[in-house]
Amino acid sequence: MNFVDPEGEAVQVVIVPAAVVIVAVVLASPPGQKAIQDLATKVITEINDYFAKKSKESAKQRATDIPSWTSSCPRKPNEGCKEYAKRILFEKYGANDIRVKLRGPGTEYSKIVKACERGGL
Repeated sequence: MNFVDPEGEAVQVVIVPAAVVIVAVVLASPPGQKAIQDLATKVITEINDYFAKKSKESAKQRATDIPSWTSSCPRKPNEGCKEYAKRILFEKYGANDIRVKLRGPGTEYSKIVKACERGGL
């Protein structure tokens, strides 16, 4: 038989069914079925990982020790966390109070900055 066609249509007609038959034979064989099963398992695992519920962060990571009065003082647009903490401490206590000037772990300033940086405010 002559499979040469000036337009190339006859060749495509023969090649496409042959490719379908080859793929069907490969997939029907045990190694082909194993490959399909592995692919399906991988896809299902990826889907489960994508939709899996994330565990809660620890209290240390979530910054749960935020002073309660900070919820009444919203952040201004384009205001950094440190500027925000300084501003609201100054507004609450005034310029001469020691709590405005204190820095370090456990101070209201550090608690506010931490909460601001981690999305708590």
